[in-house]
Amino acid sequence: MSLNEKISSAQTSDNLREVPAEDIGDVDIIRACGMVGVQMPLGLALWRLKYSAAHREFPTVVDGLLTMVLSRFHAVDGLKTTHKVIRHWLDDVCKHCNGRGYEVIPGTPVLDQKHCQPCSGQGRVKLPEPDAASLWLMEEIARMEREVAAAISRKLNSRLDL
Repeated sequence: MSLNEKISSAQTSDNLREVPAEDIGDVDIIRACGMVGVQMPLGLALWRLKYSAAHREFPTVVDGLLTMVLSRFHAVDGLKTTHKVIRHWLDDVCKHCNGRGYEVIPGTPVLDQKHCQPCSGQGRVKLPEPDAASLWLMEEIARMEREVAAAISRKLNSRLDL
């Protein structure tokens, strides 16, 4: 199970019992997220919005990203840019290939060897009508996602290194 899946599962779990010291339970993941959230509140809010469907994080994410955009780009409609990027970021999987990157052989569940044309084999669609502010914000979101994932992973690994 990937870290994204573990965190998503733990965020909605009703099993927060302690587990043996050599295991990582849902409560350990919640604790690690909490510790990381103190240092990176916007990054954790982004993570929770996307991977745990915590819709209550949406206003926090919009406010944080809007502040970032307006501090760097003064001649853009910051709210429009922020909403466009968030909508795309939350739903960037290619609908044609379901994120696989390959065509499906018609009438079968088997993937073809041909790359998906709409996404060029990437499995993700590109941001429509990108501008400098949108591209910058997409990169900032990706950076925050990486940093939060690394920080949570470090917290969980340090727990195992006792």
